[in-house]
Amino acid sequence: MKYYLAVLRIDHWHKNFFTLLGSLGAIAYFHIPLTHIPVRAILLGTLLSCLLSSVNYVINEFLDANFDALHPIKRNRPIPSGKINPEMLFFIAGLLLVGTMAISILWMPRMFSLFLILFFLSGILYNLRPIRAKDIAYLDVIVESLNNPIRLCMGWFTFEFVSTFPPISLIICFWAFGAYLMTAKRYAELAKITKAQAENYRPVYKTYTTTSLMIMMHIYALMTLGTFTWISLKHKRSFLFFLPLAVTFFIWFYKLTVAKDSFVSNPEKIYVNKPFLLFSLLCIGILALLGIFF
Repeated sequence: MKYYLAVLRIDHWHKNFFTLLGSLGAIAYFHIPLTHIPVRAILLGTLLSCLLSSVNYVINEFLDANFDALHPIKRNRPIPSGKINPEMLFFIAGLLLVGTMAISILWMPRMFSLFLILFFLSGILYNLRPIRAKDIAYLDVIVESLNNPIRLCMGWFTFEFVSTFPPISLIICFWAFGAYLMTAKRYAELAKITKAQAENYRPVYKTYTTTSLMIMMHIYALMTLGTFTWISLKHKRSFLFFLPLAVTFFIWFYKLTVAKDSFVSNPEKIYVNKPFLLFSLLCIGILALLGIFF
């Protein structure tokens, strides 16, 4: 059972805090009183986001098995190492997919369900041929990072009374931040293994270099900070107090990315760096407080 749970990547569920941030964003944007916040809907929406992400991880690992077998570390994953039954795995994923969609359609707003479907389709676009965006340099980051604004919209449309989309600046900010994290992950991964191993494992590394990835990291970081500043000035001036923390986050994360044996190549292991984990949680808490109370 532990091997099946490993494929579901429950330890990656923390990435779905972007769904929760989407809900907090709607609360701040529409000035929803605390007494009118549907906490159950927010928690259910975040849980559904987590469950469907596990379905996408199953698809990802199954379609990547042949490539993972060429990676010095990932070849030990349950599928390429032959530790699980693929048919049973897809049965579990199918149950999760049907159950998640059914719960969403029955108990969540229609727009939430629409973006939940888009979340699933983005995983297909990223992993499945003939497109398989993850094998196309630069497009891989662009497509994978779309999951962030999709999660944003899922959290945003958790509320029945919300009928307008998030500001375009907020959507770009979420996407650019995701692109920064995904590019940093590729940089750390390329620095950890040889160029030949990287190219055998994933075709995009035939194009990527540490220099090109570093340039893209800086571009995405500037895009994130620029759009966040615009959001602060146009929609929520209290967010300007968060800018020093945001800059500190990027500087610290950059140092972690270029460090030897960085956890950034495996972001689910953020817990190994407790100071950075605590700082990240502090940032989320302060951002939530500024959005709701100020």
